Amino acid sequence: MENSGQQTDGKQGRRDFLASSFAMAAGLILPASAIASAGQLFRPDFYYPAHVGNGQILRRIYLTREASKWHAAEKADFLLWDKDGRIDAEGYKRFCWFLRDVRSARVVQVDMRLAALITALQSHFWFNQGIHGYYHLTSGYRSWVTNDNTEGAAADSGHVYAGAADGWLDGVSTDSLADVALGLRAGGVGLYKKRGFVHTDVVGKPNLWKA
Repeated sequence: MENSGQQTDGKQGRRDFLASSFAMAAGLILPASAIASAGQLFRPDFYYPAHVGNGQILRRIYLTREASKWHAAEKADFLLWDKDGRIDAEGYKRFCWFLRDVRSARVVQVDMRLAALITALQSHFWFNQGIHGYYHLTSGYRSWVTNDNTEGAAADSGHVYAGAADGWLDGVSTDSLADVALGLRAGGVGLYKKRGFVHTDVVGKPNLWKA
């Protein structure tokens, strides 16, 4: 229930909290004033309280990728953030490898804001709806050559800058995933409902398109 316009409803409040959590996580090296709050955000107990503002987001990330002619099926979960909310170096390496261009086998440094975004999406459904789903990656980083040979890809796609991912989340509709992703205000969101995935990026302006 709203209180004289000072409080949003629970759904929007949780999204606002996750958006601010995402912003802090994406900062990577946090200012001294943010260390305490970041430590609260990434405590290992993974508890998401009822009151908005003191919540948690996952320290681990859960990823899977179906087999293709370029690679075998892959599934992994690993620590991505330490207890103080800073990036785990080994986890970041694994994240970059998982989001590699599978056609060229090229691995690059992926924008860590993208890791924070995927983590925030998983956390939203994990803690608010009890959906402990893996993120099914269909496309991560793409070289320019790969992007040019990808059907429907924009010429200046966020994928070539290692700042975009296409995928879907276990147990979550693409509509819901796109809605929450847009609410995080991280960047562009593309809903590809017929193809069964959602594009998210951290390089464009927050907007939604449907294809």
